[in-house]
Amino acid sequence: IRPKPDDYQIKQAVEKIKSSKNPIIISGGGVFYSDAMEDVGNFAVKHNIPVTQTIMGYSSMKRDHSHFLGPIGGLGGKAANIVYNDAALDQAVEGVVNGIFFNQGHVCCAGSRLLLQEDIHDEFINKLEKRMQTLRVGNPLDKNTDIGAINSKEQLEKITSLVNEGVNDGGELFQIECDLPSSGYWFRPSLFTNVQPSYNIAREEIFGPVLTTLTFRTPEEAVEIANNTEYGLSAGVWTEKGSKILWTADRLDAGVIWANTFNKFDPSSPFGGYKESGFGREGGRHGLLSYLKVQS
Repeated sequence: IRPKPDDYQIKQAVEKIKSSKNPIIISGGGVFYSDAMEDVGNFAVKHNIPVTQTIMGYSSMKRDHSHFLGPIGGLGGKAANIVYNDAALDQAVEGVVNGIFFNQGHVCCAGSRLLLQEDIHDEFINKLEKRMQTLRVGNPLDKNTDIGAINSKEQLEKITSLVNEGVNDGGELFQIECDLPSSGYWFRPSLFTNVQPSYNIAREEIFGPVLTTLTFRTPEEAVEIANNTEYGLSAGVWTEKGSKILWTADRLDAGVIWANTFNKFDPSSPFGGYKESGFGREGGRHGLLSYLKVQS
């Protein structure tokens, strides 16, 4: 049920459940969807219809779900992309750009927090801003487009509000120079520097083309900053030392961790989060376990 359900959409969902003999996925977003999922979920329980719920928010899980098959919660994220001073910077710039600006940042595992070791901050930001300026904003059906439209007016308003708050808090905002289409919902690819971990732009999932930069001195500090969030879906580590990759990954509270790449998926590898980024796994052998019950 997307983006924000009305009575007609709820009725459609209920009719689908009535006529279906297969598990159904119900997806939604937090408090906006709790009432709708309550209606649909109660109907499913009442009529003993098996449902696999992939939800955003915990409110609809408070009911009796004895008829539900292994609920899977694929929730949000505020992924940290950690770049050490021994990383291949040009490669890392490409990975960071792909990590946050792919699909306009409408990705649950987007690398929306950039953690830079202090001594490479200025050089990396200079390279990143130049690369961002080459991004093309426009018609998503055009194969030459890099950044398409924001998915709704409500989402654009949320992005704009959080960015304005970040500026008021003291963050330094860089946005690319480009012409935006006259119709539709658009937001320029944006980069924040001079950000404190307490700022909302460093804590809230913006779900848009906005990257927030933080700095660290030591690997221990990088891990501490990366884990200082209620989310734990994904993370990235950039370094040429394999031992540092393993050391960092072992200490990050994230379900998926990429090394010297980002947003690369393998169907045989499980995907899911820690903390408020969800429960259960999709993909691979582990992804099948939610559909099974042990019999002995």
